[in-house]
Order: sequence, then C-alpha cells, then structure tokens
Amino acid sequence: MKKSLESRNRRAPAARCRLASAVVAAAVLALAGIAPPAGAAEMPGAPPSGRQLALRFELLENEHRGQAEFLAELTLANRGGGALTGGEWALYFNFGRPMRSGSEAPEIAVEHVNGDLWRLSPTAGFAPLAAGEERRFPLLGRGAVTRRSDAPAGPYLVSADGR
Repeated sequence: MKKSLESRNRRAPAARCRLASAVVAAAVLALAGIAPPAGAAEMPGAPPSGRQLALRFELLENEHRGQAEFLAELTLANRGGGALTGGEWALYFNFGRPMRSGSEAPEIAVEHVNGDLWRLSPTAGFAPLAAGEERRFPLLGRGAVTRRSDAPAGPYLVSADGR
C-alpha cells in the first residue's frame, strides 16, 4: 500500500507541471495575438476569421492546352458576418505541385514560400469578399494532379490583427 501511494505522489507533480505549462502556453499565445480574442468571431460586421473561411480545390483539367500542365480552381468562401477586404492578410497552404507564377486572377498573388508551402494574398485589385459570398481563382501548374490526393492541405489565415 505504501509503495502505490509513493508512486502516485511522484506522478502527480509531473502531471500538474504539464497542465500548468499548457495553460501558460495558451495564455502567452493569446496575449501575443496569435489566438483570436474571445467573442471576436461573433461581432457583427467583423472581418471573417480563419475558421469562417472555406477553401475548395477543383481540378478542371490535366494537359491544359495540350501542354504538360494542369488547370485548377481555388474557391474562397466567406462564411463570416463581415467582408474580407484586401489588406494585410494571407492564406497559407501546402501544395506539392509547382504552380506557374502569375497564372492566377489579377486580384490575388500566389507565391511559393518554401518546400510545398504556398501563400495566397490579395493584390491592390482585390474586391471585398462579402459575407456569404465565394470567389473562384484559377491556378495553372506544371505536370498533372489528381483530384483528392494532390489537393491543397492545411490552409490557415494570417492577418495583421492576429485573427
């Protein structure tokens, strides 16, 4: 009996330490503006947070124009209560195929960051994406893709206000 109590007491401080570390880490992230402020998503007319945007990939064709390239479409949908305007935001995602720079719509820029990480950001010509609206952007890339296994993965929104 004494041995089991000692064993349990040795584990308890480690578990409390892990919990305290997790709480401190969450607080630091929130104070740094990395996590959205509580209730921000519910504010009427507020720009959408990353959770309120949907991204859909659709392969339109491989061997586009008889070339070894693909034509696809990214659809960005605003499920928030306010408009997504041009400005200081970017949508990052992983995509394992090379894209042709400048092949996208004039209101966005898609740039290769590193490895399979890409950044989609608005240009000066970006018209606000109203609440409930969606917009399609063409993408042209080298090679061929499959519909599901090559689709962009892990999208996340980065904005100047930390939302």
